[in-house]
Amino acid sequence: MKTTLTLSMIVKNEEKYLEGCLSSVKDLVDEIIIVDTGSTDSTLEIAKKFDAKIFHFEWIEDFSAARNYALSKSIGDWILYLDADERLAENSIQELKNVISQRKNIGYTCVVNSINEISGISNKMKYIRLFANNEKLYFVGKAHEQIEKSLNELNYEIKDTHIEIIHLGYNVEQSELNRKAERNLNLLVEDFKTSPIGYNAFQIGQTYVMLNKVDESVEYFNFAIKSSSLNNVHKSHCYRYLSAYELNRNNDVEKALSFAETGLRLNPKQVILHVILSSINLRLQSFNKAEEHCRLSYKFNVEQRHNVNDFEILLNDNDVLNHGLDIAIMSNNKILFNDFYNELNKNECEEKRNNLLEVFSLLLNNKEIPYEKTVLYAESINDDFIAYALLLIDPNYEAKIKVKFYETFVARKNYDYRLLNLLAIAYGDIGDITNSIKYFEASLQKNNNDPNTILNLVSLYASTSEYSKLNKLIDNSVPFFESQPSIKNKLLGLKKKIESLV
Repeated sequence: MKTTLTLSMIVKNEEKYLEGCLSSVKDLVDEIIIVDTGSTDSTLEIAKKFDAKIFHFEWIEDFSAARNYALSKSIGDWILYLDADERLAENSIQELKNVISQRKNIGYTCVVNSINEISGISNKMKYIRLFANNEKLYFVGKAHEQIEKSLNELNYEIKDTHIEIIHLGYNVEQSELNRKAERNLNLLVEDFKTSPIGYNAFQIGQTYVMLNKVDESVEYFNFAIKSSSLNNVHKSHCYRYLSAYELNRNNDVEKALSFAETGLRLNPKQVILHVILSSINLRLQSFNKAEEHCRLSYKFNVEQRHNVNDFEILLNDNDVLNHGLDIAIMSNNKILFNDFYNELNKNECEEKRNNLLEVFSLLLNNKEIPYEKTVLYAESINDDFIAYALLLIDPNYEAKIKVKFYETFVARKNYDYRLLNLLAIAYGDIGDITNSIKYFEASLQKNNNDPNTILNLVSLYASTSEYSKLNKLIDNSVPFFESQPSIKNKLLGLKKKIESLV
């Protein structure tokens, strides 16, 4: 005898999403139960097109209450519950048919894939969305409601599936996410007053983070990590949030490292924890560990699209690759750079970022730089990467290339005397003595006691017979060489030689 399937839903003003949701399951379900909590748009007209059974429920600030009312109206052997902004992935239909082909007391986890094209950050979680019907089943939680407690009480077996539910609710502007988060926060806090458990604390902490109220989240994450009922995957995310807080808000690298390492022991494949650990180790200049964690973050980010733990936040591959490329640049790691650069989808990078990576690909591999692209490349190197570019440019490239890079950097007005000295030397190497003197003089204005600047100018003034400038420079510089009598005596000897020429 064929088993039957009910789609059980609660809705309010879901005209934007509902048709897509119902279309994804219309040929699969035997019954559609729609419980409306006060729609004023065309939601119910859309539901009627799919022959849904429509019921009304007065909203009492409790998602579980509405869900339980929908359960009471559902008569199928199996129940699948979705939100309007979700839809069943087409390639999951056959698997769903297979798992409900017989009547057993089982709850099945599905992979809920929350897509966010705006931020580029998505998350996947295993969540029980499909279960055999039983009049004693009930949801708990005013927000982020769950069915698992009653399934356990009724000795249901819990099994994993690869059934995928695509969630579009995060694929909206931040203002809309904030509105939903504020609504959920009030319900979660109310729940926590009567049920102070780790899962509720975790959800409150996450909601505060979403609302950019990070300080308020900390006490809830600290509560959650001490909870015996919260699973290790969720605890690892608590440690991840706490680590990021210590690193970014308090600049406490050691505490951030401790939190991150503890979280990783609970969930060794958590992508963002590996990203955080790579950042911490980069700051500590532990470049090998920074590379190791970055490579692992990319590896697990790819793997876990197909094999999900209870709750995983996944990143855009390009974001992880770009993070690794930054590490490679800062640590002069040619192998890491080349590995990640070859994986990068360059079509997804903005033009300036592409130019930055292209020039570092040439610099790290000591390849020729086309003279006509030098200024374009130099302009693509932002201030954070100038120091690393200088280390690669200075010993490896001809003077005319150096001049173009250094001039572009100097034009930003964000430089010190050492960059001016490099530019002055490069001009000297191409035989432009006038500009060489000009930039050594500019360097001297920034730092009037640098021996290299002084001695280079002494040599240039002497070679161009600018004896008045030379005499004045010697007078001003001799006091800086009191601890180096040999240089001081040479300067005084030179001053004596040019006395008649001044």
